[in-house]
This record gives sequence, C-alpha cells and structure tokens, in this order.
Amino acid sequence: MRSSTVADVRIEDAFGQLMDRQLPNLFRLYLNPIVTQACLCLSRIASASKDGVRSSGGTYQIFLANGHDEALSGAIKLTRYIQNLRRRDAKVLIRGPQHRIAHFASTVLPSGRRICFVPEVMECFDGEESTSAPDPGSFGVVVTFASLGQLDNQLGDNQLTILSVGLRDVFNAGGDLPRGWSPIACPDVIVFDASWVHHDVPFSAFAAKSTLLRHWRKRTMSMFHSTTFQPNTIASLHLLNCLRRDAWAFMTSMNPKLERIEHDRSYRCKVFSSLYSPSLARLIRTTGFDQSEPTATGHKIRIRDKTVFDAVGGVACSIRGHNPPSYLDEINAVESANLRGRLQSKLERLVGLGHFIPAGSGAAAVETALKVGLVSQTRGDYVLALRGGFGGKTLFALTGTDSDRLKTNLQPLYPKVIFVDPYAADSLDALRHAMDHFRVGIVQMELIQGVGGVRTIPRAVVDYVQQRRERDGYWLFVDEVQTGMYRTGEITLSKRMGLRADFLTLGKGTSDMMFPSALALHSDEVENRLRELDTDLDTVLRQRHEHAWGYKTILNTLQYCEKREIREQVFAAEQLFRERLHGKIDCLPNVREIRVFGLLIGIELKAKQPLARFDSSLASLYLLEMLRHPQFPLLAGFCQNERNVLKLTPPLTVGAEEIHHICDTVIDSLSRPLSKLALSGVGAKLRCHLPIQVLRARAQPILKVSAANPSSPHDSAA
Repeated sequence: MRSSTVADVRIEDAFGQLMDRQLPNLFRLYLNPIVTQACLCLSRIASASKDGVRSSGGTYQIFLANGHDEALSGAIKLTRYIQNLRRRDAKVLIRGPQHRIAHFASTVLPSGRRICFVPEVMECFDGEESTSAPDPGSFGVVVTFASLGQLDNQLGDNQLTILSVGLRDVFNAGGDLPRGWSPIACPDVIVFDASWVHHDVPFSAFAAKSTLLRHWRKRTMSMFHSTTFQPNTIASLHLLNCLRRDAWAFMTSMNPKLERIEHDRSYRCKVFSSLYSPSLARLIRTTGFDQSEPTATGHKIRIRDKTVFDAVGGVACSIRGHNPPSYLDEINAVESANLRGRLQSKLERLVGLGHFIPAGSGAAAVETALKVGLVSQTRGDYVLALRGGFGGKTLFALTGTDSDRLKTNLQPLYPKVIFVDPYAADSLDALRHAMDHFRVGIVQMELIQGVGGVRTIPRAVVDYVQQRRERDGYWLFVDEVQTGMYRTGEITLSKRMGLRADFLTLGKGTSDMMFPSALALHSDEVENRLRELDTDLDTVLRQRHEHAWGYKTILNTLQYCEKREIREQVFAAEQLFRERLHGKIDCLPNVREIRVFGLLIGIELKAKQPLARFDSSLASLYLLEMLRHPQFPLLAGFCQNERNVLKLTPPLTVGAEEIHHICDTVIDSLSRPLSKLALSGVGAKLRCHLPIQVLRARAQPILKVSAANPSSPHDSAA
C-alpha cells in the first residue's frame, strides 16, 4: 500500500486547505483556480523541450485523470483517433517496466494462454531479449517511459509518440527543469504518472499538443472523451503542494502566473479554456458561475448572495454533501491496522461479495471487472451487454458502452461484444439466440441505466439472465456505479432485487465526495478460479490502485451510512418524492414520464412538433430555469445519452423540507411556457460569446440568466 514519501507533504494538508476554504471538490460548474493552476504547471513542464525552448506544434493542453492507466488509455485514444482520422497505421507499441504496463492491454497466463483486452496494442517489457522485441518502426503509435532513452531516431514522420514521465525523470535536485529533460524531442503526448502526487491520491494526466487535441475541442466533440475527473480539487491541490516541495525553483518562477490565476478571473477563464476545457468554460460563463468564487458545504453551493441546492452531487456521488466538517477527525479516528481485511469483512457482510479490487473511478472499476472476468472465465470470451448501458469511455470500458458515437475512429476495440435491446418486445428471444450461438463468458448490465435515461431493466430480462446463468455458467456483472452505495435504498440495487452477481462495481459514492475511489467486487467462485490459474492479474491491479486514505474513507462512509440509518432515510425520501411529483409533473404537457428509484430520479421531457428535434436544448432551458428559481435555486443535470431526460441525484441525507422545496422548484420550472424560456435563453447565449470584460461592465446578479446549451457537463464517465 502506498503512502507519502515526503514527510512535509501530506494528503491531509490538502483536505485541510479544501475544508478551511470550503472549496467545491466534485463540482464542474466552477472556474476552478486549483485545477487551472495545475493545468498551467503541467502544460509548461510539457512544453519545455529537449533544447530548452518551447515545443513546436503549439502549447500542450491537459486532460486530467484518476490514475496512470486511465491517463495512458486517454493518450492512446487520442493518438489512435488521429491516426485513424488520417488513415494511417493505428497499431500501438508500449515499451516500459513490467510492473507499470502489465495487464494493460492483454494478459498472458502461466499456461501460455493470452487474453487480449484491446486489439493491436502490444506491451514490450524492459529487459526482453532484443531479438524478440518488436521493431518500433512498424507501429503507428509508440509509448515509452523516460528511463528507456532515445527513440525518436527510430520513428518516422507518420508515427506519433507518447512519453510517460515521473517526477524524478524531469526535475533536477535544485527543483528546476534541466535542459534536455525529455528523452524524446517534443513528444506528441506526455503522460504524468502518480509519482507527481507521491502516489497518495488517484491522479494522473496527459498533455497533448494543441494540433492534436483541437480535434476533441470542437463543440460537437465536447463529450467524446471525458474521464470521471469531475474535476477533483483534492488531487489538483495535492499536486500543487507536491510541486512546491519537489520543484520549488520551477514553482517560484511560476508564482506570478499562479497568483494571477487566483485573483484575476478573466485571466483564469482564458487559461482554463485554452488548457483544460473550452466547452466547460463557455457553460460556466453562460450560467454566471464565473462571476464570483463559490463555496460548498453540505447540500449547498454558495455564490455571492445566492445559495444553490446541489442535486447533481458529482453524479450520484453525494452521501452527505460537500466538505463534511467532521471528515478529517473521522478519518484520523479510523484504525490503520488491517484496513483491507476489515473492509473485506464489511463488504462481505453488506454486499455478499468478499473480494474486491480498488479503483480510482467507475470506468476503472468496470475495466477491472471485465479483465478479471475474461481471465477467470473458461466457458467463453464474448461479452453480452444491454443496449443503453454505459461502462465508461476508457479504451476497455467502451466494451460495455452502447454508443457508436463514442467509439468513432478508436477501432479496433474489443471485438467480441453482443448488444441486446432489453426494452424490445422480442428481448428474451434475442437473449436466447445470443446465448445459444455465441460463447458468452460475461453478461454485463446496469439494473437502472443512469446515463441511458434512468430506465430500469425489465424484470423478465433480469430473471432470464439469472436463470440462464445457472445453466450456462457465465459470469453476471452488475454495474452499480450509480445505483449502489444506498442510492436506491439498499446498499446495492441487486441486493434489493434478490440478484446474485459474480461481479459488482461501486463508484464514487464510496468517496463521500472527498477522496476519489471506486470498487470492483467479485465472488468466492471467481477468486477460486483466479487461484487455480495462478495469475497475478488481481494482485497487480490491486497494488496499482491501493491507497490507505481511500480505504479509510470507504470504511468511514459505510460506517456513517449504517450508523445514520441511511437506508431508511432513502426509502422515506423516495416515497416523499413520489407523492410530491406524481400527479403534478406527469400531467404537464411537456413531460412524458417521471421515474423515481430511491434518490435516482429521471424526468423525461417531450416536445411538440416541430420542436422535437430540439429536445436536448429544451432540457437545458428547464435546467437553467431551475438554477435561477427565485425561492430555491436548484442545480440538476440530464442524461448524457438521453438528453431529453432531466436527472436528480441529491445527497442521501436530503431532508423532508428540502425535498418539498426541490419539488416546488421542479414543478414551477416545468410549468413555465416554452416561449418565455426560449426568449430568456437568447440573452444567455449572447453572454456566452461576449468578451468577459464587456460582461463585467454589464454584470447582472448571479444566476439571473439562462441558456439553451446542449452540452451538459453533469453526466460524465461512471
């Protein structure tokens, strides 16, 4: 288990700073100075080339991630996308130390059997005989680590390079960037590993040349690649603290710009937009959240003189809201001995699955479950997934993600996937045909498709999958990234439904909105199969993502939920939402259906012709109307794959009075005539495109504008 190697840089210091300043942690509508500063530092480091001058190809723009594997996956996605777009070779070679890259794209068992997760990605470990090592020149993308030395002389003009670097690969003993730090002159993408945060928190990033990343910065591509980094203030804050300790000379030179980001919001917006996310910067400006510094405590976000109820909560992540005041004391009170063993015992008692592998995000947990499932399954290697499902946007998590749009130019991906529509009239026949004609090893499903419209899978489909599993012996993988951790009442929805899963994933609900964490759980039968195969897959993945602070946070969150009887609170809240909303909302002419599952709530809108093609804009108008409600401003979201479905995921500790206010705001907003919403949206559209200096001169009270913006940030990867 990893812990900080530098005594005077502690992860608890970052939490102290976060809570003292009441900074939002998992909150996207925030022109976050910490994230902006982190991106500027990483971009400046990446731009320092071998010759001591700024690299060619423009500045490096930043994508933040929840660990090295996730960042490397994003970097490969980008380079493969570009190569496929240019109709060039998209095969990938990864050369590096075995402990860093083993099991990333494939696994080789002691028996010699190779299981491939991502086709045409080859791992080549340090120390392999040169006669067996592949020729880098035969690959379109080459990934290398700083310790490997020069590779650029072997590569052609049509190849792209990815460089993974650690903190000590870059900075000298004086804490500055030496000339010629990079072993590859101007790599196309640079991946920063977890050593930059002393392995204390799930954090990594990749920096890509703007000439490449501009393809993903287009408005139509704003949701194509987003990690589950919300962004996370804690990880970025700890990165800055580590840099001030380890790269003090560099940070001293950066101080003027970092201080300007802190105090000059127009400059911050410019840097945030150019280095991190222009689409998110536009949305923040449109909503007016750029006009003041927000603070976050409990269920509320405070901006200047306005208080907004947060019913998004990092997308189904919020247990008790932002910055729990007793969090640090609670974590420090958790015994440090045998953390993993104690968590294993608690999960086995609560969930019925006693084995787990930690992860930094829902997508990473999904990848872990799929990898362990395919390796341990001898019956077959096909994955059967349900249409409308969402496993995440990383390379292997896309296996169970039903969206051709999100897979454009990323091929080849895992090929043995069958999608079945669970809502079709012949869904059982389709399942039967797939299972009869393909060697299905894993069935992957979300019992409620959170990104796909907050729709529950028909019980007949669930029962058939469970009954057929007893006969065929495939693994049943239930993704509960959004429905687990008491979100639908029980600790997991599968427990509420009496369903026995072989694999189960829990997302950032385990994090208490503080330390990024997720879990991939599996059964005794799977564990026994792994031991029979004598594979180190689970051990390696566990060691990569294990954090003492993360284990303490999950243990504390589970203890809090049991002690405060969260299960009963959620059931009571569910009933109250049903009573308040049914009969008042579902009779409105613009509402098709309301769906309430615990505190996972979806409201499907409908638009009359000829406005039906603007369903997503219609949803945005109503969301902004809720946000500017005069009595109880409410922050809600909508589903990424079904943008006409509004989505509420309030904190699990939401009270009865707050529920009444939430329902009043929703009812008032959805009762507003569409014509009035459209007119108010025009002004916000103009505000989004005006120079920020003009907006300052004509500043209106915060949250008094609305917009029709079809790119909602609220539903990111699970």
